[in-house]
Amino acid sequence: MNKPELLAPAGNYENAYFALKYGADAIYQGLEGLSLRRTKKAESSIDELKRAVELAHSMGKKHYLAMNLFAHQEDIEQLKSRIEEIREIGTDAFIVSDLGIFFVLKEAFPDAEYHLSTQANTLNIEAINFWKTQGVSRVILARELTREETKDLLEKTDIELEMFVHGAMCMSYSGRCHLSNYFLGRDANRGECAQPCRWSYDLKRDDLRADIEIEETDAGVHIMNSKDMCLINYVKEIVDMGISSLKIEGRNKTSYYVANVVRSYRAMIDASDSDIVRERCLEELELVSHRDYSTGFYDGEKGRFNFDSSGYIKKAKMVGVASSDGQKLTIEVRDKIETGDNITIISPDINADIEVKIAEMIDTKTGIPTEVAHNGYQISMMLKTDQIDSLLVRKVINNNET
Repeated sequence: MNKPELLAPAGNYENAYFALKYGADAIYQGLEGLSLRRTKKAESSIDELKRAVELAHSMGKKHYLAMNLFAHQEDIEQLKSRIEEIREIGTDAFIVSDLGIFFVLKEAFPDAEYHLSTQANTLNIEAINFWKTQGVSRVILARELTREETKDLLEKTDIELEMFVHGAMCMSYSGRCHLSNYFLGRDANRGECAQPCRWSYDLKRDDLRADIEIEETDAGVHIMNSKDMCLINYVKEIVDMGISSLKIEGRNKTSYYVANVVRSYRAMIDASDSDIVRERCLEELELVSHRDYSTGFYDGEKGRFNFDSSGYIKKAKMVGVASSDGQKLTIEVRDKIETGDNITIISPDINADIEVKIAEMIDTKTGIPTEVAHNGYQISMMLKTDQIDSLLVRKVINNNET
């Protein structure tokens, strides 16, 4: 059986680089102004997208352009005015959900490949068949499907199906939420979600009827706060079903998050259900910033919400990017490190990480030893390693450290 594609988020060029370097087969990005994640970290300019496409293609991998916002007329007009710019990107497929966006792109790029976004809430074979007749080559399934439903859909169609396996979930149906717009005038379905589902709420009504027990803590009451999805334990099962693509959520995430999640799922896809590899992957997924994990709707689990807190679990952070000629290790510092720190150079091979205890650091700008290095420093140390080029460096932290 062929291995499925591993698809990773890439909000910017650096994330694209590390996603591909650490094992993704393809990346997806959003175009500024027409993205479902309207932040500098989560959408890219035309030039940045062109660079990412060139990088992916140079590695024999693919690039998908996500244009899956719910478009108002002004968005459609903007799209029409930017068709020639978009043509220059050279992406391998468009990810769409809005019929207007799809129609405009299809007229401009009739031979392009189209993937139907999870925002379209595809849950049944009739919907899949309809979109197939419209020229869609892949359907990204709604998150609200169980394993049995997913397997059934795979058995009934020959079109490519993609599913999310890791990342943040939403309390609304496949992300169709109006809370942010209602409270703050920021439209979640046009890329500006303020995540009010994560807020603490006071319950005022005394006639609330719900099949849950809600207890207020010092942090408040988080009645809509979803846990994060993690299906690492089910990778072999999902692969055996015949899914075409396993998708990771996270265009707002750091390059360290993307790289470590990607390499964990890469290892699991390649390991053919090794218990040893699974345990190693689970350890690594605990070392990225995340909320409590859940299997979402996949196995019918009801515990998809955390009513006590919306905070992240953060046990490690990225502190730099390392390169080595085999004798001298150089680190471009991104966060504070000190002599005496234990750091880890993480490898695309999950079993080839390099553990380092910093005995001495030399500031490469001054040539003088330093006890502390901050973001923007470049430091070096004499250390025999394999030759490495641009690998991420992390440091385990305690809960009180930022």
